Amino acid sequence: TAERAGVKLLFVVFDFHLGLAARWHQQVKLGGRSRWITDGTQRTALLTHVLAPLWHRYGPHPAILGWDLFNEPEWITSGLGGRDPLTSVPPWRMRRFLAEMTGMAHRLTDQLTTVGLVTSRGLPLVRGLGLDLFQVHWYDRFERQNPLDRPVRRFHLDRPLILGEYPSHHSARAPGEIVTTARRNGYAGALAWSLLGRDPASRTDSGEPDPPPA
Repeated sequence: TAERAGVKLLFVVFDFHLGLAARWHQQVKLGGRSRWITDGTQRTALLTHVLAPLWHRYGPHPAILGWDLFNEPEWITSGLGGRDPLTSVPPWRMRRFLAEMTGMAHRLTDQLTTVGLVTSRGLPLVRGLGLDLFQVHWYDRFERQNPLDRPVRRFHLDRPLILGEYPSHHSARAPGEIVTTARRNGYAGALAWSLLGRDPASRTDSGEPDPPPA
C-alpha cells in the first residue's frame, strides 16, 4: 500500500514500554521484558528468531526508508530517565543492545537506522554505534534542557540529525514555527506527532473534537 502511494515508511521496532514494570491487560502481559536487553541468551534469541527473519523478509522492500530501532530508550536506562531500579537497564547494556541491532540491520538491509531519543541529553547513548541518522524529540516541557533553537553543529555529530517528534497541538509554538526553527538550526528533517493520535500533543483532521489537555 505504501509503495503504491509513493510513501516511505520508518518503522519503530521497540519502545521503552518494553522494559517498564510488567502489567496485564486482557490476559496479555505488557512490559516486564528488560531481560531481553540485559540477558545475553535472551538477547541473542530475540535477534536471531525475531529481528533477523523480519529484516531478511523486508530488508529489500523499496517502501521502507529505515528502522527506528528503539523509541526513547532513556526512560528505561539508568541515569538517563529510568527510575525503577528493578527494571532499569545500565547504559552500557542498552548501548550493546542498540549496537547489535544496528549491526544486524546493516548486514541484512540497505535501509537507514536511527534511535528516537527523548532529548539531546541521550546522544551519548548512541554515539559511535554506526547509526545512519541521529534523532531527538522536542516537546515544550523539555525546552530548558533541550532548546529547539540550539544549532545542530554544536553537537559535533558525524551523521544528520532529525527532529523525530514534535507536538502538532497544545504547544506554545505553532507547528510551522517549530519546523522553521528546526530548519534554521540545521536539522535534516522533522516528523510531527501525530496524524491520528488521540492525545494532547496531536492535531487530527478528523473533524472530531481535540482531546483535552493533560
